[in-house]
Amino acid sequence: MRAFKPVLISMISASITLIASNVQAQSLYTHNITNADATCIINDGFCSTDILHEKGITHPGAVNETSRESLLRACIGNKTDCKADIYMTNNCDKTGASKIATVKFDVLNEGFKSVEMFDNNYKIEGQGFDLFISGGSAKIKNLG
Repeated sequence: MRAFKPVLISMISASITLIASNVQAQSLYTHNITNADATCIINDGFCSTDILHEKGITHPGAVNETSRESLLRACIGNKTDCKADIYMTNNCDKTGASKIATVKFDVLNEGFKSVEMFDNNYKIEGQGFDLFISGGSAKIKNLG
């Protein structure tokens, strides 16, 4: 029984750590306050529409939820420094569009980390697991 007790304590501690690390990751909410569709390429991989199809597009005036599971899969090789190149099209760069920004986030803990803008007609801000895209040629005023 004495030898069993340290093993049991170790197993319980490992289980609590595993559960706590999984609870941190959550869904990402993209708020599109523009007049254009938004898509992204994660870690130089596939377009969001290649993997999520229609759910990979954040339509104008909409809030799109990317599930925790989808985020973890997309960022599998870089969970604490995941990179998303943002495009204001419904198919990333397939029609020759340029990325408007690169966003970095930590899918395990803090969410949004930083943004590097390439198109000054748009603005991207983030807080935790909420990402806000605004600007463009026509803004949508009230996003509910």
